[in-house]
Amino acid sequence: MTPTDLFARSPLIPGFTDHAAFAGGCVGLSGARGILGRLAAERLGAHGVAIAAYPGDVNDAGELGAWFENQRLSHFLHFAAIVPVVQVDADPVLAFETNVIGSFNVCKQLARTQRDCWLFHCSTSHVYAPTAAGQPVSEDAPTEPASYYGATKLAAERVVDTLLRRLGLRYCIGRVFSYTH
Repeated sequence: MTPTDLFARSPLIPGFTDHAAFAGGCVGLSGARGILGRLAAERLGAHGVAIAAYPGDVNDAGELGAWFENQRLSHFLHFAAIVPVVQVDADPVLAFETNVIGSFNVCKQLARTQRDCWLFHCSTSHVYAPTAAGQPVSEDAPTEPASYYGATKLAAERVVDTLLRRLGLRYCIGRVFSYTH
């Protein structure tokens, strides 16, 4: 990869090609101003997939609820989060509110207004216990976050899983690993 291609998809990972799965539906997403949300919106939009990006703060339950009321979504990609560890550590209350309660707010609105909508909740590899330098992490590794960021994301996973499983709503929790180092 050249320096200008730092965010290009690895040649080992094939690109997503089943855009027909979204035909006739609309994909909502949070966190469209972040790296992953922006990339998802651009890539789906480039293939003609209808996108509805939530423009506000997932901590504003009233605004979020009003937005969801006006949508008819087939899928929702939840990327909104406070991510940089230094930013999380600088304001741990906001980080918890955004990463955990914001995720609850999204789930609550899906349950109230979009019962047939499938949710992708973006989590992180930071939920795993640290490994020795250079050692890979497997999906069944212990979830013992070493950072407060990882702790908030693991708490959000538990909220999403517990609530949506109980309500019988469709969802997937994806733990994204760093793609820059």
